[in-house]
Formats: sequence, C-alpha cells, structure tokens
Amino acid sequence: MTDQTPQEKLVFLKRGEVKTMAKDLAQLQEETALRERERLAKLKIEDGFKKETSEREKIASTMIPQSAGVKSDSLETLLPKTKRQSLFSKVIARVMAIVFLIVFLALIGFGYWFLVVKRKHPEPTPSPSPTATESNTPSPSATNTESSTPTPLPIPILPVQEIKILRLAPNDDFEKQLGDLFNNFITPPSDAFFEVLAEKDAKFFGVKEFLEGLKITSPTGFLQALSLNPDDFDLFLYAKNDGEKRLGFLVKVSDESNAVKLEKTWEKTMENDFADFYKLMGKNKPALQTQFKLVNNNGAVFRYLPFQESNLGAAWAIFDNYLLFASSQESMIKAVELLKAAP
Repeated sequence: MTDQTPQEKLVFLKRGEVKTMAKDLAQLQEETALRERERLAKLKIEDGFKKETSEREKIASTMIPQSAGVKSDSLETLLPKTKRQSLFSKVIARVMAIVFLIVFLALIGFGYWFLVVKRKHPEPTPSPSPTATESNTPSPSATNTESSTPTPLPIPILPVQEIKILRLAPNDDFEKQLGDLFNNFITPPSDAFFEVLAEKDAKFFGVKEFLEGLKITSPTGFLQALSLNPDDFDLFLYAKNDGEKRLGFLVKVSDESNAVKLEKTWEKTMENDFADFYKLMGKNKPALQTQFKLVNNNGAVFRYLPFQESNLGAAWAIFDNYLLFASSQESMIKAVELLKAAP
C-alpha cells in the first residue's frame, strides 16, 4: 500500500465527517419523526377522550336535568337531592316525636282527672229528673191493663234519687202491692229518698187515693184543706244503707191555718188511724207516750210521737206551704233539709 499524501488524508477525513454527519442527521430526523408521531397519537387520544366525554354529557343531559353551571355526570348533582331527603326525614321524625309527647301528656292528664278529680268529686244525680223504674213485684193483672199511651209522670216535689212506679189493676189491693214493693226494696249503698208513684186506671194517686188505699180515716174537712192534684203529692220511701226503711208523704196545702188545726186535732187518733200504714214497717207495739211533742232540730220544727220500735214514730209539720208526714225523726229532718235546699 502506497503512502498517502497529506492532501489525500485530508480528503479522506472530510469524506468520513460527511458520512458521520449524514448519519447523525438521519438519526435526528428519525427521532423527530418519532416524537411527532407520538405527539399526534397523544392528541388523537385526547381528542377521542374529549369527544367521548362530550357524548356522555349529551346522553346524561337527556336523563338528568342539569342546573346552570353544573355538569350532569358530576357527583355534586346528586348531593342536593340526598340532603333534601335527609332534611325531610328529620322533620317527619321531629313532628312524630312532638305528636307522641302531646298524646302522652294528654293520657296522663286524663288519667289524673279520671282517677283523682272525678272520683273525689263525683257528678251528683240530678234530682229534678230521677230515673223511673217499675216495681220489682208487679201484679200480673196490672201488666195487662197498662195504657197504650203512658200517663206523663208527675215531677217529684221532694228531690229523690229514683222513682218507683207501682201500676195497679182495678182489683189490686194498694196496701198489699205497696207492702210487696216495700219488703222487696233493695237497700241502696247510701242513704237516699225514693218516690213511689201508684197508678190505677191510668191515673196516678193523689193524697185522697193514698189515704183511701190504706184505709186511713182523716178528720172531717181535712182533704178540703189540701190539694187533691196528683202533681201536688209525693209518697216517698227513705232507705238507709243499714237496711232501715221508712215511708212518708208530702202534699201541698191549700188552707194552711185549717190544716194545722185539723192535724193537731188528728193527733189523738193518728196512731190507730195509721195502723195499716205502720204495719208495713213492723210496728206491733203501742207508742211510748200518748201525746205529741214539739221538736226543733237545726231549724226543722215538727211535732213527733215516738214508738217503741227503733227510730219509728209519727212526725208531721207544715213547711213552705206543704204538709210533711214522716215515720221517723231522721226521715223528717232529712226531708226538711232537702226542701230547704230545693230551688
């Protein structure tokens, strides 16, 4: 191999540099093209993602209404609805709690009123309109002769707890029917007055029918001093919770001075004249004394004849334009008290 001159060496070196530069330039162009392809691919992917996102938003907007400035696929669009449901539930829970508390307090108040107030202050039985009941031992014949149109009941003069109706057939004996009612009377839980309404031939008894029914002979002119209207007459029964029962009557007076005079005259024979009346209450012994005495008990002024039987006697008084006759001191005092308290 021949030696090369310096110029030839220089030419060869320049040729090598040109080849190296061309090679480097080709490599650089290749790297640049690769980066460009990667950039384009990335842009294509981003454009596809944006396009897909836009399509999803359009689809979501057709399903869920959007509020201004809020995306449909955002989680924030669901939060207001959840909050509203939670607030509604809380309001309902509080309302139910308040209603339950009100009902609970109302039950406590009612229980206190029923157990304490009502039992401590029971409602009184209105005396002007007491309950009317038939006799427990009605006569069989009386049942068949009842009027299809009942006679209006007389209003009791004396405030009573209950009215006992004694319906009599034409052939019934008043004394026997009254005795049956008296003997079968059930003693009340507390002392009380009861009215006995006797009805015969669709007419209630007045004082005249009462005296005749018990065969009581009154002084001449006595009935003329009294009202014969059944509305002005009460036949009552005073019953105590210990089983004691006493009869009496109340009648309006038309001539007070004459009634007082006749009653005092009647005192001489009153025990014998009322024999059948007192026989219903178990009297079988003569009176302890022969004359009536004047009794004044807390404003109840009456004349009284005591009998040997316990708490039994003949008592009468003229009070507030009424003649009051009772078969014991206690029933007389109680009757006067009721008349004083009556309106």
